Amino acid sequence: MGNTVFLYQQGDTFSDFDTMTDKLVAEILYHVEACGLNPSKISFIGHSLGNIIIRSAITRPQMKHLLPRLHTFLSLSGPHLGTLYNNSGLVNMGIVLCLVLHECYS
Repeated sequence: MGNTVFLYQQGDTFSDFDTMTDKLVAEILYHVEACGLNPSKISFIGHSLGNIIIRSAITRPQMKHLLPRLHTFLSLSGPHLGTLYNNSGLVNMGIVLCLVLHECYS
């Protein structure tokens, strides 16, 4: 795979959304700078909420200089449309339950 480098963000998955986005941006920038890399292509592979964090990260001003090198963004099971268009019976039941509970306490 030549000069392929994989970063795998893990760790505190209970942080808030902005914190996880900031950590991803910092990790990417640190890795590029610390290793003296000048990548010609940058690709992202994300799963579930990780896809939304990636989308948020690539919109940050610190990432602007890397955007022309964005090659691939593979999104696996990402909630890009939220839960409004989800066909999962379990999720739909959860939404109905939340609406019913909201009515009960309103």
